[in-house]
Amino acid sequence: AASPAEQLTRRRPQSGTRIAAAFLCQPVVHKTRHFAVASGTNSTGKSACFVMENADGFVDMADILDELEGHDASATKVTKTPLKEAPKAAAGSSTPSTPSQNGSAAATTHPHFVLKPELVVKLQMEYPDKFVEERLGGYQFKSKSTLLRALLHRTYKQSKRPNNKTFCDPLDYVGDYVLKFIISQYLLEHCAVKTKEQLAQRRALVECQEVYALLAVRNGFHEAVFIDDRRDWEHLNEYIKNVKDVQTLKQLSSVEKRRCFIQNFFQSVAGAVYVDSGYDLRAVERVFLPMLKPFLDEVLEMELGD
Repeated sequence: AASPAEQLTRRRPQSGTRIAAAFLCQPVVHKTRHFAVASGTNSTGKSACFVMENADGFVDMADILDELEGHDASATKVTKTPLKEAPKAAAGSSTPSTPSQNGSAAATTHPHFVLKPELVVKLQMEYPDKFVEERLGGYQFKSKSTLLRALLHRTYKQSKRPNNKTFCDPLDYVGDYVLKFIISQYLLEHCAVKTKEQLAQRRALVECQEVYALLAVRNGFHEAVFIDDRRDWEHLNEYIKNVKDVQTLKQLSSVEKRRCFIQNFFQSVAGAVYVDSGYDLRAVERVFLPMLKPFLDEVLEMELGD
């Protein structure tokens, strides 16, 4: 018989595709959430109880991170929790929805989503009020350190934290999947021809690093990120010069591709809004859809082959 640890390994999602599908799927209303629970040992060697997924493959991001870090907070969770019905907005309405009952409290206090106060002080990081007001629609962060983490480059002030590798990860990972969902939903709602091939082709044109990087620069993300490495600044400035006249996807496809890292922060800030809002997709949509919409509308007008 397999050991508990082996059973856990077998139950863990084995590919990014499966995790993405589970992460983006909408929970079935009124369906009881049954988690598969396995016992084993965490990274510290202590006995732990890992909450993985329900029968539909739904996975909590916080649970995944707890498992990876060896936290045993999940051991206190019950195995059955009724899901709340998702808030429904009227057609064409932009009325804010109520955040998920999973709440921002658990999300914003998770060590992978915030910066420790002492690190903020050590790095002399200041909250970018102007960026939030002008570029993020004035979204009010409940935990400001969540946004600070989303804007932190891996190499920022490394001399002051030689053993600290904290940066925007995993908020960029979370934001990537949230943006994919928003893009897919918009195309599904507005695309005249809803074949798999048509939807996939149009989505691929927007859902890419080149577009995210361009949108980040157009919306001033590069002015808010915490970077201080000379080579990083050189790469960023070269990229900005390269795309300064780009307005459309067609123009973007004709410019020389250059290495840049700014797209990671476009994703990580989306992840920060999602986490801070209590896992509210509509909160992210209100901030990021206006940025994405010009390119989404452009691909909707394109004539693509089947």
